[in-house]
Amino acid sequence: MKCGVDFGSSLTKVVWKNELGFQYKSTADTSLDSILAQMKTDLIINANVAGIGKKDQLHGLIVKSLEGDSIENELKLQAEGVRRIIPSLPNKFLIVPIGTGTSYSLIEDNKLKRFPYGNHFAGGYLKWRAALSGAVDFNDFISQAAKGKPLDLLVKDMIPEKSNSFEGQFVVASTGKATISSTKEDICATAINDVVTITLRDLLILDMVPDFHGIENIVYLGSSVARIPQLKTALEIYTSLIGKKPYFSEQGEFALAMGAYHMDSPDRVNYEIVPLDGYTPAKGSTLAKLRGFGLLLKSKLT
Repeated sequence: MKCGVDFGSSLTKVVWKNELGFQYKSTADTSLDSILAQMKTDLIINANVAGIGKKDQLHGLIVKSLEGDSIENELKLQAEGVRRIIPSLPNKFLIVPIGTGTSYSLIEDNKLKRFPYGNHFAGGYLKWRAALSGAVDFNDFISQAAKGKPLDLLVKDMIPEKSNSFEGQFVVASTGKATISSTKEDICATAINDVVTITLRDLLILDMVPDFHGIENIVYLGSSVARIPQLKTALEIYTSLIGKKPYFSEQGEFALAMGAYHMDSPDRVNYEIVPLDGYTPAKGSTLAKLRGFGLLLKSKLT
């Protein structure tokens, strides 16, 4: 018997199958030791592992992972898991996992294109905004945010005639309407809105990139999406407003773990990582320097 494990930088998620069907467990809800105890009861002895977190905590299990580049392997297994969890997906879609950070990967048939830059306004950002807000825990942060309203300064605040337009909803300054008397509820709501607005901004920018232009289907993943109702609702509304179709799943946060579970399945798709068309930063440019720095850093870490 086997399990699939996603060792993330913040959470660990595990998927396995027993007589009741697939079991989905996360350290957001219980300790890893408790999850291991449950797996022991179900006679799980093999662990297919993905992710960038520490993998030395699976005591007593036979651990297996794919060889090669860990990030590319994670993207491939994540795509596998997405198609297992949402089998109705069309052949072409964009995966947007809002985990500790957010990334963007295009899937078309058995090809995968990764946009090289994501953003840091995601679950890790919300975790620390929750701590700074004085919330008792993350659930308290979510509860407080549900009672508040974002404090962002919008286009319609500055140009009243834009009030009934989509453009009027654009954020001019995050937290731009905050004052010393702003409530904790409004501050928490603003943090969640930051994630929404930055993610939607990225989607609009991606639509200007030839390889990503015209993608209609957007798959949102991640514990933040699964556990923060107002984040999911806002993403659903605004993704539709920009002419795209959002996809969610109750088990979306377990996509990578599900992909890891099927790591050794004979019908697993062997995704080909395809470079972006024409994406070669000019020699000496900032992008070229960043890419060079990234390759240097990667060589030091591996």
